[in-house]
Amino acid sequence: MLRLERFAAAIARPLIHADRLRPLSWAACSTMARSWSVKRTGTGGPRRLSGSRGGRPVLAMETILTDYGKMWTDATLSTTIISMNRTLRRYSVNPAAWPIEQFLDRPSGEARFDMDQPYQRGVVWGTKRKQNLIKSLLMDVPVPAIVLNDRRRAGFTHTGYDQHRNWLMAVVDGKQRVTAIREFVSDGFSVPARWFGAGSDEEIRFSQLAHRDQNSVMNLLLPVSIGEFATLDDERDLFDLINFGGLAQGESDDDLATVH
Repeated sequence: MLRLERFAAAIARPLIHADRLRPLSWAACSTMARSWSVKRTGTGGPRRLSGSRGGRPVLAMETILTDYGKMWTDATLSTTIISMNRTLRRYSVNPAAWPIEQFLDRPSGEARFDMDQPYQRGVVWGTKRKQNLIKSLLMDVPVPAIVLNDRRRAGFTHTGYDQHRNWLMAVVDGKQRVTAIREFVSDGFSVPARWFGAGSDEEIRFSQLAHRDQNSVMNLLLPVSIGEFATLDDERDLFDLINFGGLAQGESDDDLATVH
């Protein structure tokens, strides 16, 4: 039984383009064929792998080139990301899903979130849009993630904010959705009772729901993306990228001005 490590390395190493990537080490190249061994199928016959792919033996060269192609693609992708990091900042946010209950203030009335950012609009959704959000959540329709900044972990500071506000979880994007959810749970608007199995077209408020339906609403999951941004400018930049393609609210797009 023969090992293919050095054969794989001998083939793969020269194929790395110097202008794209640094040549891989012999050890890295040999990983393509590690654990594969070959045996002769007959006198003068081609060497074939003792393993198989899809129930058939695979030529050693085929396996080397296939595995090399995957390794080269992975390495190219990794290098591209590294290159991007040198020119553009990457926003690090962690996706999660939170139940509606977690977006409410504490029973004591103490705020959990800073909802009023200077870079955001006020509350502008009408009742219909708020109802449609609740309907979407009940129907498992995908909704955009609520983008949050964990200010405490980020060491956030802003002149004019007291320590409590500097440490709150800030709603960077999703203010309209969070506000609509809070209003529904506090009986701020009603929804059709048939959404909860009633046979009539009457409307019903949260407090009028059966206890099991109230629990179901509270446990509905909202997608969230949680980041750590140390300044208000960082939050504003992210908000503008999400909502306006990087333009500030009210800023005109020169591309649109040239369209006739």
